Amino acid sequence: MSEEEKKERLEKLTGAHVFWASLVGSSYDLGIMNQAIIVPAMKATAQRLVLHQMYKNLLPKFNPQDSLDINIKKALDALNEYLQFANHYNVSITQENSKMIATINIRKDSCMFCPVGVGGGPVDTSVCPYPPLFSTYFDVLAKNTLSFLTPKMKKEEKGYMKKEPQDCIMSFIFEEDDAFKSIYEILKSSVEKIQTTIENALKDGVISEEELWDRNYIPIENTNPQKYKTKFTDFMKK
Repeated sequence: MSEEEKKERLEKLTGAHVFWASLVGSSYDLGIMNQAIIVPAMKATAQRLVLHQMYKNLLPKFNPQDSLDINIKKALDALNEYLQFANHYNVSITQENSKMIATINIRKDSCMFCPVGVGGGPVDTSVCPYPPLFSTYFDVLAKNTLSFLTPKMKKEEKGYMKKEPQDCIMSFIFEEDDAFKSIYEILKSSVEKIQTTIENALKDGVISEEELWDRNYIPIENTNPQKYKTKFTDFMKK
């Protein structure tokens, strides 16, 4: 890394970057940071970041019309704008049978949260937070657009990342999520049945449109805790 590049990186570092890199580095040195801790912790962290991005209207969306590499690049760009996790990274896609594998290369000296990238401190690849962070993030975005794809972190010799002289490399295997697809199909079928039932009931005069929105709650006798009914709930019980 040139002196100019070092200066550029230092200028972009925030207190949060230094705090996190120092926390990871010192925890690793003390022997209390390992893969068994970082993976579930980062999965939970990613879900909270998603909720905050949703609240701030910053959460990106996968476009079913775009290729996987474009969607992942857009997702990473949005996450990087939000977190500023690295200055240099790229995405490539390969295919093995029905599986698509997304590989992300992050230039080691540009990482903004890693002790290696921030201060040059050595840590094991098994404690890198990015694979579980990215995996959970991609999974949420994919399911939000009903693409039925789910990413799995590719296992490497140490953890879910491998190091090259210049890059940190992590790969994610995208497969169709059969369980999620089945749940979606069940819910979709149920919604269609309810919609058909209500439409037929309106057509046959079994219930009126006003009664569908009835909010006149009538107490049900001999219930503890107290329960209530409306014309709509009576209709749905039939």
